[in-house]
Amino acid sequence: MPTTMKTIYCKFRKTAAALVILVMASVLSGCQNNGDIGPWFGWWLLTDMTVDGEKYDKPFEDGYYVYFGFQSSIVSVTHTDEYYNSKVCYGLWEATDTELILNFDNHDDLPEGSHDSYDTPTYLLMDDKSVEHLKIVSNNWKTMVLDYVNAEGQEITYTLQKEF
Repeated sequence: MPTTMKTIYCKFRKTAAALVILVMASVLSGCQNNGDIGPWFGWWLLTDMTVDGEKYDKPFEDGYYVYFGFQSSIVSVTHTDEYYNSKVCYGLWEATDTELILNFDNHDDLPEGSHDSYDTPTYLLMDDKSVEHLKIVSNNWKTMVLDYVNAEGQEITYTLQKEF
């Protein structure tokens, strides 16, 4: 290649590379709706649950998994099996330094007995249609431990592992 063609080709490659980087940065910067929410963002797998110090396996029966998903001010709690049959409960969340507040006191205008996307995940022994206050024992971006006392006085500990 003549020198001028080589120079033009090198400039083209540099410009194309810069354009690709700019486009990727623009696309990837919008992946967290409503800004950075710190260690909460993403999907968390419930790996352990105890009630009054005893292991509680009911949410995991028949191969089911429970995921908590946090984005913006919305929390989703998904109860799914290995075939991805699932029930999702949506609510609002906020956190302080010591407490995670889950609000499942919302509703759709559906007939009585219908599945409401805002149902409280009562299989986790949370009180129905209420605002739950869970104590943050730890949250280090990878593992989260939460303590909760429900209306029946049961002391519940949830251990969650960050999936992505």
